[in-house]
Amino acid sequence: MFRVRVSAFRLIVSPEYHYYNQILSWSNARSFCRSKHSDLATVTSMEEAQLLAQTTAGLDDAWIGLRNDGPAKWLWSDGSGEPLPLLWIAGQPDFSGGCVDTIASGWNDYNCTTTRRNLVCEDAQVPYYYPQPDLWEWTAARDHCRSLGMKLPKIKGMPDIAPILTPSLHVSVWIGLFWDRWAWSDESTSSLRYWTLGEPANLQGCAIVNVTDQGRWYEEQCETEMPFVCQGAGNLRRVLIKLKMESDGDLDRSAAGAQLLKQLEAQFRSQGISDFQLSWKGDIRRQDEINENPAAESHGPGPCDKRKWND
Repeated sequence: MFRVRVSAFRLIVSPEYHYYNQILSWSNARSFCRSKHSDLATVTSMEEAQLLAQTTAGLDDAWIGLRNDGPAKWLWSDGSGEPLPLLWIAGQPDFSGGCVDTIASGWNDYNCTTTRRNLVCEDAQVPYYYPQPDLWEWTAARDHCRSLGMKLPKIKGMPDIAPILTPSLHVSVWIGLFWDRWAWSDESTSSLRYWTLGEPANLQGCAIVNVTDQGRWYEEQCETEMPFVCQGAGNLRRVLIKLKMESDGDLDRSAAGAQLLKQLEAQFRSQGISDFQLSWKGDIRRQDEINENPAAESHGPGPCDKRKWND
């Protein structure tokens, strides 16, 4: 029996949020944060949104580092900020809304709050198909997927569309694409948005974390004086990953074993993991040594046994 043993470490930076009860405008709060820490708070994932909510719980609403002054662009709702393919059907986008659904032939631009579409939630492996034939507004669909620990689908090419529409190829479903002109103060590319219902209000303003609504955000005029949340350099966490695979063959000496290690290495690197070691450990070898040299199994004192040196 042979086993592959993997010791892998992934370094993850989690933000440090610092709440200040001083009353400042958004611009003055940003200046303060840049002098004392790094910037106003940035949020790149739902885990960070929840951390921000925990930091501000029981306190007053506060500025974060999101402002309505960036160039308008299409973004993915998972916060990735990844570039987009061009999969619009003819005549789209017509900017009639700001949220996107897909049919078999490509994407359509629709109103986020008045249009209802079918819902598909995607996890890290395969799409999850919502079991009820309900139609959803885009925002409600996004929030429902998040409540399941998932996301609206991200499309990287035409082959990704058909599996999302299966088994009902004639329906349209929401994907995680939306039109947005908000930008983070620290120039982060994060497209994560966690607005409260009915927000943003399109005031050409700045974002505030609402401590009474699960840490969701709303928009206010940037000149309003509010408390604020700064972001520090962050905590560096080291995550250990262990993996064991078994085979009856001599994987250490075979081309198949070497190829498998290369594939595992590629998978780890694709996930941003670079500090790891891969090797085969064979139980058969130990048994072969025992068969060839039965004395190796003896538990008696060896030539370097401590008791002999003490005599």
